[in-house]
Amino acid sequence: MGYWCFYLLYLVLVHQSICQTTDPTSFENLTKTIDKYAKEVLACNGSEVVSLALTVVKNGTTVLAKSYGYADYVKKIKATDETKFCIASCSKAFTTTLLAKLLDRNKSHTFDSKVKDILPDLLLGDNYTTYHVTIRDLVSHRTGMSRHDFAWVLGGLTRDTFFRHIQYMNATYGFRDQVIYNNWMYGIASRVAEALGGKPFQVLLQEEILDPLDMKRTTQIYDLKPEGKDYAKFYYVTDEGPKEVDVQLYR
Repeated sequence: MGYWCFYLLYLVLVHQSICQTTDPTSFENLTKTIDKYAKEVLACNGSEVVSLALTVVKNGTTVLAKSYGYADYVKKIKATDETKFCIASCSKAFTTTLLAKLLDRNKSHTFDSKVKDILPDLLLGDNYTTYHVTIRDLVSHRTGMSRHDFAWVLGGLTRDTFFRHIQYMNATYGFRDQVIYNNWMYGIASRVAEALGGKPFQVLLQEEILDPLDMKRTTQIYDLKPEGKDYAKFYYVTDEGPKEVDVQLYR
């Protein structure tokens, strides 16, 4: 934690320096410093970073755009400016934005609507949560359910299969008693979006978010080919080093 706090603090200080700098020579020195530091992060034994892409923009002008590390750690394929990176939980902002757009058009439901009214086959760990959980509860991480991430990474559950298994996942806290981060609830939220929009989640995301914003180089996980070389592989860190996560688990 201390390492990452230092890393984030460093980036904040660099950001402030860039914002306050107008001298081209200083810009050049700063970008060299950032470039050097990014390489040090990857070289650090305590780092969990396999690869990264870094862009610095000042007043609409890109002053640094570079990729570091390996898109494929095992085969030592280097990341390039064309490499696509998984944005992980940053995708939650896309899900909530999509829900907001769909709910804005829908006169029957809001963020405070009960999920059971939209997804009648929903079953969670207890009856009270099942019948009272709202869309807002799902996206605010307040169902009380534990993360259960290993059921996804190591257990083989996917977005298509988890829905019928989620009733067996235990809660750590009572309903709305505590905020506890949970990825599975966003899986349910994506199904809510499908019910409201009448189309598969990936189609709604493309039509409602990506296309209007002209995000042509943004690729959804459903479109990635396992043998493809245009994206950075996914890894989790072990004592033996980075271990690849099968892209199929993200679908």
